[in-house]
Amino acid sequence: MKQKLKLLGNTTSGQIFISSMLVMAIAFLCIGGYLYKNMSGYILQQSSKYIEITVKQAQERFNSSLTEMDSSLQRLCNDLAVQTILNDYNQNASFSSESFSTLRLKTMNTINYADNLESIELYSKKAQIYPYTKEPLSDAIPETALALADEYNGKAVWLLSESESGGGHTIMAVKRILLADYAFEHGGYVVVHLKPDLMDSIAQDLNALGDCTLELTDCAGARVSYGKTLKDMNPEAFERNYQLADSTSSYSGWTFSIYIPKELTSNDISWMSGIVIYGFLIGTGVFLICSLFIARMISKPLSDMRKSMVIADGKLQANDRHYSNSDINELNIHYNALVEKNNRLIEQVFEKELLRTKAEITALQSQVNPHFIINALESVYWSLIQKNDMDNAGILMAMAKLFQYILKGSDRITIDQELTFVEQYLQVEKFRFGDRLTWEYQVEPEVRSIQIPKLLIHPLVENSMKYAVETTSSPVHIVIRIVENGDGCVISVTDNGPGIDQETMERIQESFKKTNPVGSVSGSYGLANLYKRIKLYFEKSSELTIESEPGSRRTTVTMRIHTNNLS
Repeated sequence: MKQKLKLLGNTTSGQIFISSMLVMAIAFLCIGGYLYKNMSGYILQQSSKYIEITVKQAQERFNSSLTEMDSSLQRLCNDLAVQTILNDYNQNASFSSESFSTLRLKTMNTINYADNLESIELYSKKAQIYPYTKEPLSDAIPETALALADEYNGKAVWLLSESESGGGHTIMAVKRILLADYAFEHGGYVVVHLKPDLMDSIAQDLNALGDCTLELTDCAGARVSYGKTLKDMNPEAFERNYQLADSTSSYSGWTFSIYIPKELTSNDISWMSGIVIYGFLIGTGVFLICSLFIARMISKPLSDMRKSMVIADGKLQANDRHYSNSDINELNIHYNALVEKNNRLIEQVFEKELLRTKAEITALQSQVNPHFIINALESVYWSLIQKNDMDNAGILMAMAKLFQYILKGSDRITIDQELTFVEQYLQVEKFRFGDRLTWEYQVEPEVRSIQIPKLLIHPLVENSMKYAVETTSSPVHIVIRIVENGDGCVISVTDNGPGIDQETMERIQESFKKTNPVGSVSGSYGLANLYKRIKLYFEKSSELTIESEPGSRRTTVTMRIHTNNLS
């Protein structure tokens, strides 16, 4: 008997069977105990996630309804006729029957357009003008609502209110009207009351969770509850018997809180744990039986197949041997088919890798375009605000040229074309910073015709705008220098700004090491994006370096590219 056991331990099939038994015994003791111990927590966690998702979905539908009504409300506030009536009333306290008819038509159209709107009230700075009651503003609208509307300054404030029909709650919105056609002056307020249907639908959506309590809290702290009252329960009993799931909306400021009895989430723990344990035991037995059978079946073919599994020239080699055993021959046929399939997959993976690299380059390029458009629009915006000139045709013309360049279909241009684009960008920034911004070009004529990817030089100039011009009130001079260097060129941008501090420099350098650095530095695409792009376009030999010390009055960003390797 001892001899037989020793012989069994020396064979491949015996070793596979014994190892499987030991592994499965240890696995059962460890995994089975672990699963039994943690299953209850897992079930509770999954139940909590489901409830949280349900609460968030209900709040998203709630926010969607509010957003739709807010859009209708904004159209009413921006209506030229409404703004004219409000401005005239605030200036002259004049209100004609024609004005009343106009407001009635506008408000009725708005109510008909939005399903959940019940009524709309319009107020001047001091009194109600629709319906025309002349009721003082302080009497018609609660002081808290007015304060929030003034604080939000044009954004709708959604608040709980008593239903006009009685017996429940509804939602009201207070919005401060800004007269866009009159230099955005304060024109008055609009107050809307929603139908109770919206609140009822929220409660009905969460009734599917069972015997739960729903509590809604608006942005002013007012609350309303649906379901079982929990006010009289002491904190210890509440913690033992109930679980809280809540979600606060960044749009409306409302908080949805749902209190779920823990017994609803723990009913299935006992029988679920039993099913898992018994299933694991049955699976273990089946696995051990199959392991013994498979071990005996594959012991001899393993030896022959091992000898044929040789990789040459990066590919698997087929086994041309023929065996008298039909099982081994069938296994060999499948192995040869697997070798052929793997070799095809290797070629496909290689081709897909090339396509992935090109797609990644295209994705990075597409991220740069909207990023700069936003920055350019911000420059135009601030220029118009500072100069109080809404018809500044010069800025709009420069921006039109920038858009035309960015939206151009070709992704490769000459350095001369890129410099033309940079010049347009600097001209736009000139409107913003005036005489504080000057620049010059030091470009060798030989490099102007070199082909490069679009928007390659601009991020360097934009970096100087961000860390030099925008951070100081002193004059800043930017030097753009491009020289030929072997099979490529060296592009550098130098400014005499205050320099980049050590913490920001470390974050920039760290972003270069990340697999996907875009947007990792100060929320911008900038240098991290540019670093990734030159590595994809010009291979690993290209580089991007930054030289800057705070207080040195000199920052230089240098890019060395080998244009002969442009892919």
